[in-house]
Amino acid sequence: MLDYSVTPDARTTVALVSTPVMIGDLFTIAADGAQTRLTDPNKSLWSQLNLTAPEEINYKSFDGKDIQGWIQKPPDFDCTKNIL
Repeated sequence: MLDYSVTPDARTTVALVSTPVMIGDLFTIAADGAQTRLTDPNKSLWSQLNLTAPEEINYKSFDGKDIQGWIQKPPDFDCTKNIL
């Protein structure tokens, strides 16, 4: 969630949500947690793409420092197949 606003009666929240496969869309979030998408300006673009959510990886470098990375696997990736 990038930003949000709450109605004066605190019954509804409007949130700006972005993920690697959904950029900057508005949602209402009711008091019971139910979410309703309000905007979808990139619907046409996303319908043409087949993206997978990136996976976070963390590991130690040679000097012991923590390194964060991300892996973006191709659609329909199968780790049991030899890729070479």
